[in-house]
Amino acid sequence: MRRGEICSALCDQKLRDFLVTATRWHDGNFKAFVSVMCCGDEAISVQFGIVTDGRLALHMIAYKSAWEKAGAGVLHIEETITHCIASGVRELDFLGPDAPYKRVWSDAAITVNDYVLAETLMGRIVEKAVLGGNRARLKDLLSRLPHAVRHRIARRLQHRPAR
Repeated sequence: MRRGEICSALCDQKLRDFLVTATRWHDGNFKAFVSVMCCGDEAISVQFGIVTDGRLALHMIAYKSAWEKAGAGVLHIEETITHCIASGVRELDFLGPDAPYKRVWSDAAITVNDYVLAETLMGRIVEKAVLGGNRARLKDLLSRLPHAVRHRIARRLQHRPAR
């Protein structure tokens, strides 16, 4: 949020409910992976994923921007790779979307596609605007906006009423 990056999904109550449920539930083939890197009492990096059939799918990787120059994110990923090797996890999947840092840690990549079934007029408009080949351009445009504008958009998305 401090950098004005927009990820409204992380602010959605449905996702929060899912994460709470997932961290409490596991069976022989499925369990939540939660890893928190701390410096003293301060959490500086958090990862959340799902482990199933010898595979860790990392759904969320986040770190405090104040710790970026200290390499908190890199150190945490290295620790996660070490943990996977030690615990018999054969595959670590960073999931989509593609990002340069993921390619540094990966030895393979696959194409991921988005599919939407828009049921309303507004949904069809968003589908055409975002998934009609404009997603990368929209993300680039957002990244070029001044920090104050990105911050304002992120705050608005964070405080929108749940549906």
